[in-house]
Amino acid sequence: MDYSDLLREVIKVADEASNKVLQIYHTDFQVNYKEDESPITAADVASHEIIVKGLRNISPHIPILSEEGLQAPWEERRQWQRFWLLDPIDGTKDFTQRTGEFTVNIALIENGEPVLGVVTAPALDEAFWGIKGIGAWKRDGRGQAHAEEHGQDSRGQAQSGGQALTEEHGQAPQSGGQAQPFGHGQAHPIEVAVPPSTRRVVASKNHLNEETRAFIDSLGAHETLQAGSSLKFCRIAEGAADIYPRMGPTSEWDTGAAHAVLLAAGGNVHTLEGKPLRYGKEDVLNPHFIAAGNWYF
Repeated sequence: MDYSDLLREVIKVADEASNKVLQIYHTDFQVNYKEDESPITAADVASHEIIVKGLRNISPHIPILSEEGLQAPWEERRQWQRFWLLDPIDGTKDFTQRTGEFTVNIALIENGEPVLGVVTAPALDEAFWGIKGIGAWKRDGRGQAHAEEHGQDSRGQAQSGGQALTEEHGQAPQSGGQAQPFGHGQAHPIEVAVPPSTRRVVASKNHLNEETRAFIDSLGAHETLQAGSSLKFCRIAEGAADIYPRMGPTSEWDTGAAHAVLLAAGGNVHTLEGKPLRYGKEDVLNPHFIAAGNWYF
């Protein structure tokens, strides 16, 4: 499977879903609640439908697991060696509270490991993507000057992991020569940072419990940064933070895409027992984990 060709198509699907999400975000949308009392909006449903349709066109034989879709029984899922893992909107609370820190997430899982991921933050005009063993990139709306600042030439080319990345990787799709409401800007390669002596710890704004606080305090000198949704992984991947401890409930679709970006950028995600976080389990709930650059593990 050619991951680079696949990635270009997945970015287009993510951008289409993100544009729809952004349209709904700027309306007086209604908030409903699922059986577990978590919020859901028309944006979650619309994003799910767009992504599922797009992925089925791209790869009709790869099964899909989505937070907003019907869950295949375990007897079927246990046979999946490769599958798409989706969270149409991670951070619906951030969406409903209009903080902007919600994301659209698409991951490709192979043999329990995320090998390709796309994460978009429509309201922040940011997107992240990565392929294991090749590299990770960030796209934002600040244009070519920002790309050149991060080492790209005027043709939108960059070098990462020994791979020359053309404009097809770095540029979002255009329609009729017009920039889309979301999906414009230039991409540049990203990687995790060598941590400073004062660790930059990124934590959840909505789920910062006592166990997490105790772990953070054990790190010694640190500063705490807060971010919503899967952006916590992405902040580490782009070198803006160093470590993200999560001692609270998450599901596989909450982490898969951003986990892929972090792996591609030179980081990892391990359980508290020191094992890599895995996907495709019977129980889709994740164990507690720590995400960081490889310096930590």
